[in-house]
Amino acid sequence: MVRVRFAFRGGTPEPETEVGGVRVVVRSIEQRERRATVRMAAYAPPGAQVVSPTADQTWGVRIVGEGERVSRAVAGTVATKPDGSAEFTVTLQDVPARPESLEAEVLLRSGRRVQYPFRLTDLPLPVRPR
Repeated sequence: MVRVRFAFRGGTPEPETEVGGVRVVVRSIEQRERRATVRMAAYAPPGAQVVSPTADQTWGVRIVGEGERVSRAVAGTVATKPDGSAEFTVTLQDVPARPESLEAEVLLRSGRRVQYPFRLTDLPLPVRPR
């Protein structure tokens, strides 16, 4: 697990950082009142892949403000690339009025990627009423 932290300078976070061989870039932050949409990209070292550590694809993204006030991630999407990188968008609520940092978590998967074929047989599908 790689945790990244971007300090806010003049109202915006630093544009990028590298931790544990993973480069993470803040593409944009759009904020309206107490809601924000954060677009980021994470780049894995050769032979590895970055994935979200959360099932809801929110990447552990949060904005922390004065007095440890923390925003809450409510939705996330991700686009993974063949080179192991990922671009993700996370929507946050309850964003602090004076943000101090943007934080995210990235799970770094290394080793050869294996796909397991499977087939669902004898699965009854619902019948659509006419």
